[in-house]
Amino acid sequence: AGAPVGDGLRRWLGKVSPLHGMGATLGFADRFDRFVARVAERGRGGAISPGQARVVFGEALDLRIDPRTLSHRLADAWDDDGDIRSADQAFVDGGDWREIVYPVSDSRSHVEMLDLCRWRGEFRRTSRYRVLAEQIAAGQTPRRDGVSLKTIDDLDRHYLRGLALVESLERQGLQPVSRLSPMRRPQPTLRRAPWREWAERDIGVAVAADGSLVRHSCGRHRFAAAQGLGLASIPVEVRMVHAGWLAQAADRLRLPPHRALPIALSEVEARHRR
Repeated sequence: AGAPVGDGLRRWLGKVSPLHGMGATLGFADRFDRFVARVAERGRGGAISPGQARVVFGEALDLRIDPRTLSHRLADAWDDDGDIRSADQAFVDGGDWREIVYPVSDSRSHVEMLDLCRWRGEFRRTSRYRVLAEQIAAGQTPRRDGVSLKTIDDLDRHYLRGLALVESLERQGLQPVSRLSPMRRPQPTLRRAPWREWAERDIGVAVAADGSLVRHSCGRHRFAAAQGLGLASIPVEVRMVHAGWLAQAADRLRLPPHRALPIALSEVEARHRR
């Protein structure tokens, strides 16, 4: 079994490139339909480059949902019958997700952002802050956003950056990353790994076998802040769909999978609004 793709490389692979455009012009519809049927029948494995799917389906993958309707997240990587796979490797997946979907409340970054929404400038009073401060005092080096927190000043900068994000979303809501120039994106002057800024995308979601949405890579801080602030609507990008769900939708709509997908996604979007 291979090792999962690193976080930075996963995000790089997910960005659209000229190669994705070339692949999307070479019999994509037929390939897509065959792969959906094959993966759904096998009940495992993945298919179709996420970048190619983005080129072909375009804005059909961009949804607006109520963040309160998302309660679970997909694992970043998992063992698919001996093959270690990363979430951003395929747009269509046929596996059993019951063991790789977790409550968002299990994520430490999610809890930290919810705490910031509540405590704001008094973040040093939160239990998570105290735990991290104790680790640093004991000579440990916790990591957040690809940065090692070696001192209490590092820890404070980490929290202040999160607080700046919360206050930015509170003022202007959550705008699609693709529509914001780099100068207009919230970029507080606090340290963060440079590749994370370059690879930033809209909040990712995946469509599970039952047609529900789960959070899928990228945007976990923004998503948590949106929930903590009680935002009514946020933009998300579909990064993966379950082959079983899409095959059933295609049968119901009496359309091939590549034509059924945009319609089925609009139905999913409607169910995740309040």
